[in-house]
Amino acid sequence: MNGFDLDGLVVYDSRYLADWPAETYQIPAANASLVARRQVLEEMRKQVTYGAFGQVKDVSVSSAGLIVEYFKLVLLPLWIGRYREADEEREYTVVVNGQTGGVTGERPARGLRRLWSWLMGEE
Repeated sequence: MNGFDLDGLVVYDSRYLADWPAETYQIPAANASLVARRQVLEEMRKQVTYGAFGQVKDVSVSSAGLIVEYFKLVLLPLWIGRYREADEEREYTVVVNGQTGGVTGERPARGLRRLWSWLMGEE
């Protein structure tokens, strides 16, 4: 879920979580570092391939010289909820960005969307 203003980060203070539940890391730091490295490499490839001189072909970009100097673990405000329609067994997940109020989530298929899901074997 994107959309957080990371320029406004401040140093962690345990009072931010006073009486609020918080989840611990789901990805070990070593794995998170690999994911971040992959994202940086993809961005580098885009910048080299579609540079200031237009599209370039047959360019190889390697992560061999890529050095990750540091990484930060951040505490982000978000709420995760689940709901179920009265006539359905499936649960739907909704995530609310606590900084912007943006909502992302799943919703039950209705009408043509439900027909399409059925035709594609998703339901």
